[in-house]
Amino acid sequence: MKRLKLLPILIMLIAGLITCVIAIVKNFDNAYALTILFIVLLSFYIIGLIARAIIKKVCFIDEVALSEEDEESAEDEMTDEGSTKGDNI
Repeated sequence: MKRLKLLPILIMLIAGLITCVIAIVKNFDNAYALTILFIVLLSFYIIGLIARAIIKKVCFIDEVALSEEDEESAEDEMTDEGSTKGDNI
């Protein structure tokens, strides 16, 4: 869970590193490179937050909600068995 908390930051920093390398190799102006870097960092941080929320929702399902679904399915099975037994009489 603690690693999942760091996901947006790691995504943002990796994207920033790639942006800096490209800006240095292509000899961008400093002001232009910083503007692009800011936009990239902000956008990839938001993407990381969205990815973290999706991973949390998919991987860490609430056990309470899961147990409620199991109880409902068990009740449905009991009513289905009762209706089929009544049909055989």
